[in-house]
Amino acid sequence: MFQSFFPKPKLFFLSLFGWVAVLILFWYSFGDIIGSALGFNLEEASPVIGLGHFITPQFLWFDAYFLLGLLSFYGFWRYYRPHEWQEWSILGSALLVFLSYASVQVSVVINAWYGPFYDDIQTALGGGGEVTAGQLYSHLAVFCTIAFPYIAFIIANRFFTAHFIFRWRTSMNNFYTTRWKQVRHIEGASQRIQEDTMRFAAIMEDGSVKEWGKSCTTSCAPMPDSLSNVTAIYSTDSAFAALLGDGSVEAWGDSDNGGNVSTDLGKVKMVF
Repeated sequence: MFQSFFPKPKLFFLSLFGWVAVLILFWYSFGDIIGSALGFNLEEASPVIGLGHFITPQFLWFDAYFLLGLLSFYGFWRYYRPHEWQEWSILGSALLVFLSYASVQVSVVINAWYGPFYDDIQTALGGGGEVTAGQLYSHLAVFCTIAFPYIAFIIANRFFTAHFIFRWRTSMNNFYTTRWKQVRHIEGASQRIQEDTMRFAAIMEDGSVKEWGKSCTTSCAPMPDSLSNVTAIYSTDSAFAALLGDGSVEAWGDSDNGGNVSTDLGKVKMVF
């Protein structure tokens, strides 16, 4: 799973944890000094409400530092151990981490917006006339400038995450295919174990099935308890289907991706 996507996984992750520790230590020890020397105004200032939060000197300096650390790590591994999927495994993984960080920052901006908005609401309810309708509408306009881009951000984030998982799955498929000659003499090797991107399922000698990996969550059907006489297992990105000896099919996993057999399929010979 990791060998197919990452260069020398054990050494890679050890070096990753070490490099991240160095970056964090350096950031908290010298980050402000270096940032100020480079021209970033890092003095404490009142919170910026709205999209301006993302172009403050503090935010831009962190972005630059993150990018410098990422490119240094990527450049080392690109030189030391070139890998077919290194752009996705290193740069893609880093982008997912940064998108998670950006999502948290959006929550920070929204929390900062709450304060003055509800202060004005409370003042307006006092009936003194200090707050006009225009001021309240201006608060809502600011919120729209935060919320609407955030909706587009969430869509783009989910799209990239799905594409990232698809690329990882493709790398695993290519990895297994190149090693097929080593296991093809094993009876039923092509169907003994199947995997989606989060879990594995294996046929046992008695015809039962064992699965392991990430547990089912929302809209995810669990594996049937009495599953037996299984002859083959098939998988999508997030669901499994088991072909039984009597030709019937049992499915579990994400119901939106094949984890639910809603009709009687009759006697099935093969699942694709």
